This record gives sequence, structure tokens and C-alpha cells, in this order.
Amino acid sequence: MTTNQENGFRRFLEGVIWQGRPLTAKAIEARITKAKKAEEILGMDIEVIVASDEAMRRALIGLRPVDTRGNLANAVRKYYEMRRGLCSRY
Repeated sequence: MTTNQENGFRRFLEGVIWQGRPLTAKAIEARITKAKKAEEILGMDIEVIVASDEAMRRALIGLRPVDTRGNLANAVRKYYEMRRGLCSRY
């Protein structure tokens, strides 16, 4: 994840509401770290992962064996939402 990608993701996450409250700075950092970890595990850039629905599907399936709690997949899905314009925030 490049610095520009990270900064864009950070700005997006600052507008996310979870359980009625904005994400804390710690939660934002955790999601960014998890997205980077997913890139490392999958061996591909986050932009490649979210480039298409099929690439995203394959990535989420690839994360299953190591992501038992779904935290990595959740971070990747949030990035996907940001890039694909599925939320009104970005």
C-alpha cells in the first residue's frame, strides 16, 4: 500500500460510523495495518485485489485459511467500498 493509498483510506475511514460512533484513531490504524497484512499474505497490491469483483472474491477466499476471525477480509472489504464508490463518503 502506497502512502497515497494509505492516506486516502485513512480519510475514508475517518467518515465511517461503527456502532453509532466514528472510528477511533486506533481502529483506523488497525484497519490500515490489516489491509497491508492482507496484501502481504496474498502477494498482491490492494488495488489489484479490488480491481474487479472476481479478483476480490478470489482474495477473500484466499484469506480464509489464515483469517479465522475475518478481520483481514473486513479491512479489504472496506478498501473495496472506498474504491468502488459503494459508500457516499468517498
